[in-house]
Amino acid sequence: MRFSTIASFVCLILINVSAQAQFAFGKRAPEEKIQALLGLSISKKIERIQAEGILVRHVEFKNPQMRGQFLSPAQYPGLQSPEIRLSAIADDWTVVHEYIHALMSSDTPKRISITRQEYESALQDQEKSGLSLEENLKLFVVINSYKLEQMHKFDFEEMAIEFYLREVYFKQKPKNFTPAAVEVSRRYIMLSGLQALNELLDIKKACTELSANYQRAGKPLPASANNICLSAKINTREVVGILSASGIPEYEHLAE
Repeated sequence: MRFSTIASFVCLILINVSAQAQFAFGKRAPEEKIQALLGLSISKKIERIQAEGILVRHVEFKNPQMRGQFLSPAQYPGLQSPEIRLSAIADDWTVVHEYIHALMSSDTPKRISITRQEYESALQDQEKSGLSLEENLKLFVVINSYKLEQMHKFDFEEMAIEFYLREVYFKQKPKNFTPAAVEVSRRYIMLSGLQALNELLDIKKACTELSANYQRAGKPLPASANNICLSAKINTREVVGILSASGIPEYEHLAE
């Protein structure tokens, strides 16, 4: 999904001629397919995408700043095929951005998924008093695993694609990638990055509280919680790295 006034995140991306382009947050997509779009006109880009069985439609979004959206049948079972929706202000950058979402959707590993209902139920249970250490641990894992999974699906993926395309722009100067699109990308990276940082800081705060509870009980923090806390630290550094590399350095202190 791409908006005209938003932004996001981390890790330097090497653009090479390998089979898989490497993105931030462990995301991947076929390099050759991305490169094949770059020199084409927007109409030819759409033709090539549709030839792969991805429907491209022009729509009017409720949000006038929204430029594009990718929808997968895995997330929207009513769809007959993967679909890219474009607004009237969608440009070449937007088309490539949404196409990369489509490429990533076929490469995304199957995660152990926690449903929204399980997450909301855990949030309610967390408010109860007198919970045992084990009960707190179970709720911590459900709540924060869900948050991390959602960030990987949305904010992290948005940031990874935008940061990659910025590197493509500065190194290759693709036809029809404009300075205006680069500025939109920077704002998009900033907004997505700050949204992610807010969630990650909440997770790190929860980690501190849970760790303190286990220390008071004279017990080591279980691996299930420790893995979540480590992931939050790593992802925070990556988000801050992308913000800094995109000219948004004021959040560097959060990477510590």
